[in-house]
Amino acid sequence: MNKKEPAASAPLRMEQKDKNASSSGGVSLRSAFKAKLQEIGDLFRLPGEVVSYKELKDSPYSITYKVVYDTKKIYVFQNFTAKFGANVEDIMYNAELVTEHLRGKHLSSLHFHHTNFRENFIQDASGDNWRVSNYFDSKEYEQADDLDFAEQIGRAVASFQLSFLDFDPTALRNILPDYHNTRKLIEEAKEEGEITEYLKESMEDACAFQPKELPIRVTHNNTKINHFLFDQNNEPLALISLDLVMPATGLYDLAHAANEACIDKDGSLNLSKLKAYLEGYLRVARSFLSQEEIKDIPQALFTSAIESIAVACRQYHDSGMTRKLEKAKRFVILSKDIKNNQEAIKGLIEDALKAPAKKTGMTLNGFRRDIIASKDWYDYEIGEYMGIALPHKIKPKGGKFYAFGKRAFDIFASLMAIIILALPMLIIGLIVVCTSKGSAFYFSKRVGKNGKIFNFYKFRSMYKDADKRLDELLAKNEVEGGVIFKIKDDPRITPFGKFIRKTSLDELPQFFNVLKGDMSLIGPRVGLPREVKEYPEEALDRLLVPQGLSGEWQVNGRSTTTFNQMVEMDLDYIQNKRGFWYDIKLMFKTIAVVFKGKGAE
Repeated sequence: MNKKEPAASAPLRMEQKDKNASSSGGVSLRSAFKAKLQEIGDLFRLPGEVVSYKELKDSPYSITYKVVYDTKKIYVFQNFTAKFGANVEDIMYNAELVTEHLRGKHLSSLHFHHTNFRENFIQDASGDNWRVSNYFDSKEYEQADDLDFAEQIGRAVASFQLSFLDFDPTALRNILPDYHNTRKLIEEAKEEGEITEYLKESMEDACAFQPKELPIRVTHNNTKINHFLFDQNNEPLALISLDLVMPATGLYDLAHAANEACIDKDGSLNLSKLKAYLEGYLRVARSFLSQEEIKDIPQALFTSAIESIAVACRQYHDSGMTRKLEKAKRFVILSKDIKNNQEAIKGLIEDALKAPAKKTGMTLNGFRRDIIASKDWYDYEIGEYMGIALPHKIKPKGGKFYAFGKRAFDIFASLMAIIILALPMLIIGLIVVCTSKGSAFYFSKRVGKNGKIFNFYKFRSMYKDADKRLDELLAKNEVEGGVIFKIKDDPRITPFGKFIRKTSLDELPQFFNVLKGDMSLIGPRVGLPREVKEYPEEALDRLLVPQGLSGEWQVNGRSTTTFNQMVEMDLDYIQNKRGFWYDIKLMFKTIAVVFKGKGAE
């Protein structure tokens, strides 16, 4: 759980400078503003001099500038006010907790710079609030123009939520307690004739959504399309506009983004885009969503559309912006379409949950990692087993040089072992065939790195019907935790099988797995598919690296070790010990354990 306190956010007040000190004229005014930006940058400890600036956005709540320094660094300066009357200090408190959590996972995220007093925003003499963040060379879009893009948005929303599974959402301040109070939003919607009449008629249907009964998550609450930044390959890069981050149900983000991405120009619901969006979202989110959340998705879509209408009416009344009134009208049409297509939407959800996983280059634990931070990081793709998105909370030790050296050594050592042990393996195989019916080898499915399924080779040490007899023996499992299966005096094991298991000779064919690249000589214990299916979330981190013929578990107890102890050993190896010389050490310990027959069953 993340309990880290963000930097102090009490505003540092700038001294007011005379904006008219220079002679009148555009050039002088621009020079004066450039000087002001320089002063702001100095307060945020930015090195160098401001070379140029450009206004990027101007909204009711902020004016954003791209500021270029002579150090060739580019920053984003933002003059901002609190949305909907929220407290600025609370906004920055939440934004920094969220961004630092993402950065701690090496994920692309905003980074707010600080003053000498560790303040993450300042206030000038006129009362304007300023903050400075890093600049992303990115692309923005206003709407989802095609199905692939709608799917990208769905994956991006779910990935944002997945990034915070290990974050305590109650650490965030609830800056706007009534932000999703549907009844209050409708009651406070300003009079706009037929639109507000429709809101009142829809109140009870919209209020049927009961978010308090759902898990609380970190929610962005403003998942418009133009708040997602994309890299040059149109992969989601980061989510910006973090002023409304709060603890709430994640269905608000799902529904808001879906409605923004899947609405046509005339306001109607584009079911094809919604299908693509849900497939992208659920491809990631099905690994952590509760059944209650999945069941409430259609209702959340409707309620979110109604809330958008109420907010747009209020904004039109307060600002007079006709585009807000037009948005309200379009969302009236959208909400009616959502209500009339509830059964069709449920069908799209069912189909999305059944859809097979697709490999993707996008990192599923959040948005794309920036290039610098990802140099020594191992990324997951969707696992080939069960279509699960494999969450990872640890960073494997060892970089690309170690990975290359490890694979080269695996190839050399396994090839030498196969050559040297060819005759003993031939003899063992002949004895297996002569002492019991069946093949000399036992082939089974195992789960490797990133959930990839491969054929696992061993000398057969059990009778032919061993797999069929497993169910009747599961109740006698002696390994604490119930995930992996081991019992003493297993009746399925042949007499010669007991010998080769005790001496680990049954595992010699695994050198072929190592040579093929299915496994490594040293790594976590390889698991059966039925075992991986029962893994708790933290145990999935063992799939970050190649599974091993031997490793911490094999030399420190083997059959006498509980499942939880095995997981702890493997995760400690992956995160803290993994390295060439430590692997060599484990190889020698493996040889000693094999000769002693310690822990083998």
